[in-house]
Amino acid sequence: MISFKNEELLVQTFIMELKKNNGLILREVDCWQGRADIVEGFSNDIYTSINTFSDEQILLIRNLTCAKIISLLNHTTARTKKLIYNNLGIQKKTIDVWLVRLLEEEILAETRPDRFIIHPNFSLPEIKFTAYEVKLYNWKRALYQATQYKGFSNKSYVVMPKKHIQPAINNLQAFVANNIGLIEVNDDGRFKILLKSRNLRPTSKAFNIIGKGIALYQLKNSRQMNHF
Repeated sequence: MISFKNEELLVQTFIMELKKNNGLILREVDCWQGRADIVEGFSNDIYTSINTFSDEQILLIRNLTCAKIISLLNHTTARTKKLIYNNLGIQKKTIDVWLVRLLEEEILAETRPDRFIIHPNFSLPEIKFTAYEVKLYNWKRALYQATQYKGFSNKSYVVMPKKHIQPAINNLQAFVANNIGLIEVNDDGRFKILLKSRNLRPTSKAFNIIGKGIALYQLKNSRQMNHF
């Protein structure tokens, strides 16, 4: 029997169960919409493509302005600098600085003066993110935070111990209305999904790009640490 006296114990217990899914487990993921306690990522190509990304490229992907620029572009149809200016609402000088960096690192390519595409040799991995907000008691706060994570994730859940989850169950319609799943962690450490979160496209392409950058960064760093 486990007595969940603090949220960190609940987090660690839940992570031990999630690891059985063989996904990529990330902690304290900040994608500009709050800091998710746990993020689980599933990808068919991140492990094979990780070495194709330089440290500088990963750093730029995690930058909010860069992610917003990348989110406006694709590999085929060139977008003008004017379009980027108009869509981002950021100072032109700031955008110009980051455009130069993105070109230098071959994340972007310039097809003609002031017209840009994603570089032909650059491709972000496909990753399906599930965000988890862990709380002992405050389901309302947990629901609010989990809703924010839909910016970068495909699914979002609130995780609570069985002992304190009943108020959330009593207000299950609020979770349904926001497409937030609800998970109960039992006293033996195992969890049960009480309400599934539907798999949807993240509401912000830029925040999702940042999430991919964080995943690449953590995975690359963990591999380097294991090497030593």
